Amino acid sequence: MNLSFGCSELDQLIEKCGPGDITQLFGKKDIDKSILCIQAAVNCLKDDNRCIYIATGKFPTTRFKQFAGEDASDLAPRLLVSEPKNFDEHKSAIKKVAEVSDLESINLVIIDSPTDFYSALGDVERAITLKKLLSKQLAYLIGLGRRYGFSILITNRVYEDDISGEKNIRGGKMLLDLSRYVVEVKKEGKRFRRAILRKGESNLEGKKIDFYLNDGEIYCP
Repeated sequence: MNLSFGCSELDQLIEKCGPGDITQLFGKKDIDKSILCIQAAVNCLKDDNRCIYIATGKFPTTRFKQFAGEDASDLAPRLLVSEPKNFDEHKSAIKKVAEVSDLESINLVIIDSPTDFYSALGDVERAITLKKLLSKQLAYLIGLGRRYGFSILITNRVYEDDISGEKNIRGGKMLLDLSRYVVEVKKEGKRFRRAILRKGESNLEGKKIDFYLNDGEIYCP
């Protein structure tokens, strides 16, 4: 299994995740979705694998060191980090995944908040165009994942509809259709979180897993 959060109960939600499969984590801002990404990256690296991490903004180096612990310096060389500053750079970062995969084995590709670039635009029409382009990029990644054998983890946020007041996932149906697994992450306290499988194996959809975030550790009660 290329993708693991280091907590068996959480991993059971996505236990059939394979090459080319997208797992999407979504929730409100500041819900610590990035921490789950860091833990997944560390687990991948500890198995002597390689991971590509595309961060929208600054890569959380401090968190990585916290979760990797004394192994951080040994794991870091196998973690390939990209920090695109705009949509064009983000597009280039995804294209480079193919170049890197041609040269070395990649087991996991993480894209933290890929919808942030188009959602920040004031131009609605351009935002819609970029959303379609993002969907094409992710479809391209799915093909690469199946070819080279890596899984894909992305994070996403929710927004409130101005008219209905309903909370929806950024990217809408296109991103949902591209994702094999969709997991909602909720905050239930300072360190307490709840993961709910919204899309996945039919017999598990709706299943809830509670977990805690401690200093450098994710664990289930």
